[in-house]
Amino acid sequence: MSPTKELEAAERVARDVDELDALEATVHRNTEARARVDRLRRHRLAEAPSVRVSVAAKMLDLSVPTVRAWIMRGLLEEAPDAAPRRVTLASVLRLRPIVRELRELGQDRNLLEAIVARVEDRRTLT
Repeated sequence: MSPTKELEAAERVARDVDELDALEATVHRNTEARARVDRLRRHRLAEAPSVRVSVAAKMLDLSVPTVRAWIMRGLLEEAPDAAPRRVTLASVLRLRPIVRELRELGQDRNLLEAIVARVEDRRTLT
């Protein structure tokens, strides 16, 4: 699959996950409905193929070297036995809202450190 088609497919999955997140927010008091939405999200992400580093860079609006650095720091999950190097779409989609939020707040410098802090904060809360 070409990188362009791969990006299009990954963005379709991202839209589905965004829709499921929005749906989950509307059923926050209905635990059964939330569980169903969560199962659907996990299922959709489990079926999603991994993406090239260059596709992850486009999805996160980062450079390829930055994505590689984030892989080395453990922020993005590398797909096992993939050549060329790939990352899981789930890990890209987990970071994308954090990247967007920080950029909206004007945090563009030292983005790596800010992301690490946010991810660690979220891990502490869950």
